[in-house]
Amino acid sequence: MKKYIAVVFATILCACANRYSGPAYYSLGDDVNGRAISADKMSVDVARIKIPEYMDRPQIVTTDGVAVNISQDNRWAENLSPMLGRRIMDGIRTRITGASVKSVDFIGTPADYTIFVEVYRMDGALPGTVRMDASYSINGPDGNALRTRRVEYSSDSADDYADYVRKLGEMVDMLSRDISRDLTRIEK
Repeated sequence: MKKYIAVVFATILCACANRYSGPAYYSLGDDVNGRAISADKMSVDVARIKIPEYMDRPQIVTTDGVAVNISQDNRWAENLSPMLGRRIMDGIRTRITGASVKSVDFIGTPADYTIFVEVYRMDGALPGTVRMDASYSINGPDGNALRTRRVEYSSDSADDYADYVRKLGEMVDMLSRDISRDLTRIEK
C-alpha cells in the first residue's frame, strides 16, 4: 500500500511539474512606428533613466488602485532602466536621421545635447488602463536646461502581459517622439 501511495504521489508531482514552464520574459522591443521628422546633424547623449524603486525589479509590476502587484511569472528580460534608455535612443535615431545618439556612459566627445528622463509612473491594471507619467530635460553642452517638459500618456490594456508590455513600449515611443520634436525645435 505504501508503494502504491508513493507511486500516485510521484505521478501527481511529475504532472504538476511538467505544467509549469517557468516565467515568461518580456522586452520593450523596437520602435516600429517611428517616422523621420528631421535630418538635423547633432549629437545627443541619453543619461540613465530614473525610475521609481517599486518598478526597479526583474518582475513586471501592475497596479490596481492602491495595490501593487508584482508578477513572479512575468519578468523583464533585462533591467528596465537601460532597456528604456536604449528604446529612447533608438526612437531619437529613427526620428532625427542625422543625429548621433549614444548613452552618456559612452566615453567620447561631449554631445550637443544631453537628455535626462525621470519616470514617475509606468504601470497600470490588467485589464485596465496603462499609464506613463514622466519628465525630461534637454540640456546644452554647458549643462543648462534648454527645455524641460512633463508628459503623461495612457492607453487601454488587454488581459495579458504581452499586450501590457506592448502598450508600455508604445508610450516610450511617444516619449522619444516628443523629445525628438523638442530637439529639432531647439536646433532651428
